[in-house]
Amino acid sequence: MEQLEGCYGCRSLARRITEADATIAALQARVQELEGVLAGDLELTKLHYEPGQPLEFQAKHPLIAIMAASMAQMCDDLKAENYVEVQFNHHEKGHFILTVQKMFHPTPHQLRQKAESQLTQRTAECDALKLVNDTHMKTVMKLSHVVEQCTAELEAAKDKVQFLEKKNRNLLDSSNMVLKVKADQDVRLDDLQAELERGRGLVRALPAYKDISVSHRIDENDYESWHVWVDHNPLAECDTEEEANAIKALYEHRQGMEG
Repeated sequence: MEQLEGCYGCRSLARRITEADATIAALQARVQELEGVLAGDLELTKLHYEPGQPLEFQAKHPLIAIMAASMAQMCDDLKAENYVEVQFNHHEKGHFILTVQKMFHPTPHQLRQKAESQLTQRTAECDALKLVNDTHMKTVMKLSHVVEQCTAELEAAKDKVQFLEKKNRNLLDSSNMVLKVKADQDVRLDDLQAELERGRGLVRALPAYKDISVSHRIDENDYESWHVWVDHNPLAECDTEEEANAIKALYEHRQGMEG
């Protein structure tokens, strides 16, 4: 070394050799430290497994603490909420996945079970809602037909009343005839009024909603449909706009009865 330092232009080389020697010494010390860690015997203090549950084990060895710290740091670095998965390959056994799970947090299997349970529950709720909607739609169509029939009978009655009134004016000379026609007219009006009240009772039996609207939809197969919405919830799906507007008018009429 003294000869190198005395040589012209060799001082830089001597300094680099000194730094290399220091690096080698530090690495050798680190190797000795790791050899000391690995030299200890692994003491297994607990080993427990139940089907469907994670494997529980406890062991004493300096390397265990290093592995635990490394795995915890990995969860922090990846900002894992519940667990992280690490893939590795064994030259004989093949590919494996190591799951590092936070204590008392759900496993991937538990998260999948929860998602499947929620999906099953939502599917059942949708099926039940569809059944209720189909039943309600049938009732609405029947009541709509009754209302249309009562409305037609009322209009016919009005026309008949106007006709009878005109006829009565032409029969003023025959008071008996006028009284008879008037009596028949009263009886018919009473019958029609009773039918009208029956129709109103059927309409009043419908649920009362605040917000009633009709929307138009065209799906990917160019199939057109009209949807009746009440209070932001689907009520009925119709093939024609006239049918949807008829249902909307029926529930608007029901809404007007509240006043």
